[in-house]
Amino acid sequence: MKNIFANKRNVKSILVSLVFFPAVMLGHMAGYFFGYTGNWLITSSMIPDTPVWYVFLSVSITQGIFAGLLSSYTTILIYRDYRFKSTMILPTIFYLLMLLMLLFLLFFRYESFIGNWVNFYYGNYIAIILPFFFYFIILKNYEN
Repeated sequence: MKNIFANKRNVKSILVSLVFFPAVMLGHMAGYFFGYTGNWLITSSMIPDTPVWYVFLSVSITQGIFAGLLSSYTTILIYRDYRFKSTMILPTIFYLLMLLMLLFLLFFRYESFIGNWVNFYYGNYIAIILPFFFYFIILKNYEN
């Protein structure tokens, strides 16, 4: 097995993948804002009787898309000569840990651990997992 730290380009790609985490958080906030603003415009002017599940699901999807797009494009703008496999190491580890946590919460519903203030609906799972797929697809298609 080759040492991935032997090449400078691999190390720079791993370091630039650290931008993924703050960019995902900012993308979630922007998606939340634009998702609820868009739903407010739709429900106030066109379809006043929109179901709550539709509003929540559309906001969650918007959050996921915004977070994935923002994280992938910031990675590309910071370092265009990245290695795809090296750039995916930290986000993959992060999402594997996140998936284990979400599965634990889904199956055991350990309310005393997470508190009553955390609202884990299925839309939140979509909003959390969707950015990784957008990050993967955009970086794979843009790779040099």
